[in-house]
Amino acid sequence: MSANHIVFGSESREVLRAATLLTDAMRCRFVDYRTDFASILADKLGNGFVLIPATVGSIGKDCDVIMVAIPPPVDSSFNRQMSALRTAAVSASGVPVVALLAASDRALCLQAFSAGAYDSFVETNTLEELRIILRRAAHFHELSKEVCADHKSVVGSFTPPPERERLCRVQRAKSGSSPA
Repeated sequence: MSANHIVFGSESREVLRAATLLTDAMRCRFVDYRTDFASILADKLGNGFVLIPATVGSIGKDCDVIMVAIPPPVDSSFNRQMSALRTAAVSASGVPVVALLAASDRALCLQAFSAGAYDSFVETNTLEELRIILRRAAHFHELSKEVCADHKSVVGSFTPPPERERLCRVQRAKSGSSPA
């Protein structure tokens, strides 16, 4: 099975599980307002990336990175996509959210970061830059999980920075465990 594909439909869990077991593919949930862009992006990203189309209600913790496409503010989908970004940033168990911006716009970039984006990518930039951002975000997520695990096992001897502490609180709340 090729790792550069997009997963649709009710079989997505089984296909995703098979894809990630057979390869070291990075699992990226993608919330987009356009119909065919995800499949085009999946083809262009190449091996090592599995894009899973998502809606706000289907954003889960079974991925390495969440991407949310943000259209220009004049687009009718703008408010819905910004809401999806905010929801993903606070409810995805610490999974980093990357905002895909349609154009280079400083104010839009600031809005995305204010809504909780880990990083942003302007769609007119190179795909290699997007690959780097996605890998860095996935690595951040992996390290954050380790920090939270270390923090739970070595309470008091290590105090994570404020952002890591927030992620630990989110993960504890999601898992139902009490704060340390």
